[in-house]
Amino acid sequence: MHQQFLSALGACTLSIAALIGCTSPERVAERTQPVIGGTETGNDRAGVVYVTAEIANLGSPIAKAGSGTMLAPNLVATALHVISRNPSNVPFKCDATGNDVSGSEGSQLGAPVAPEKVAIYAGPYPDGEPIAFGVELVTSGSTTICQNDIAFVVLDRALDLPATVVHRGSAAEVGEVVTAVGFGGEDPTQLNPRTEREVDVTAVGQWIRTFTVSTGPCEGDSGGPALSAAGELVGVFSSVSMDCTNQNASAKYTDVSFFAPLVETAFEAAGAGSPWPTPEGGAAGMPAIEPTEAGAAGADAGRAGSGSQAGAMSGPEPDDSGCALRGPGAGPAGSAIGLVLGLLAAARGGRRARRRRG
Repeated sequence: MHQQFLSALGACTLSIAALIGCTSPERVAERTQPVIGGTETGNDRAGVVYVTAEIANLGSPIAKAGSGTMLAPNLVATALHVISRNPSNVPFKCDATGNDVSGSEGSQLGAPVAPEKVAIYAGPYPDGEPIAFGVELVTSGSTTICQNDIAFVVLDRALDLPATVVHRGSAAEVGEVVTAVGFGGEDPTQLNPRTEREVDVTAVGQWIRTFTVSTGPCEGDSGGPALSAAGELVGVFSSVSMDCTNQNASAKYTDVSFFAPLVETAFEAAGAGSPWPTPEGGAAGMPAIEPTEAGAAGADAGRAGSGSQAGAMSGPEPDDSGCALRGPGAGPAGSAIGLVLGLLAAARGGRRARRRRG
């Protein structure tokens, strides 16, 4: 089981004092390293974008932020918690079948934001204006962070950014090497450049339909991709141990191989054709792959947060590493959703928006 915490500043019920104390996202001389131990991508990995979701407006918009992956010119994959009004700062525990076993209800996800409240930023450093907004959300329909933390954003325009092919077939395996990419970092008060790092898959199934990787992903990388050696999207970053630098950080990705029908629904909503490579060329010119039993999960999940959940995944017993996120009010126990502990004031449409990184 994993115990999860969010600090007081990570809660949606933010005090006015906390809002006033937020810092500006202006470029600074020193920036924390995002994917821990990673390297800046520069103009590479241009298909990994910065995602914000406005969750409230108290005179100026309050937004959470994370990362996402372009799958088509007008379609982005991200984590469901990045675009949801979630959660409180109540500790909770998840078991391997996707249930909150703490009784605290701290894992509950709020409703997704309105699609137009989701904004996309491009470039190696997200300090400009949004280049697109959402028009429709396609989600797993999950109401808990404990399972199926995945969503797709259909955009209001096509973007000239590289698209990533979605992996279809077998689930991730222990020992596999993937590349983590995102805009996260240890310091919740700063924007960070896009970085990447190779990480090892250390476990599968500790949480339902996830795989766990070695130290690297951190707060703000939520929704960002794990890429296979072939460059395919194999995972969407969901959660990390509270101290993401700890060797037992237990960073978890939602394994996209379990969500083939949901991927198809998202592509249909975007009018983007089939997501799967075809013998005629298709996406990346790869041969077609027959669906697997794992790929059938999520078939009944729907759009804009409605839908049902898929069955359980077998795997090893959950890791009770007891790592902790060092944030306001966080104690040295448990693991936490990959949300930044704090807010960022950011320019958006001529207004000053405050972002909370996912």
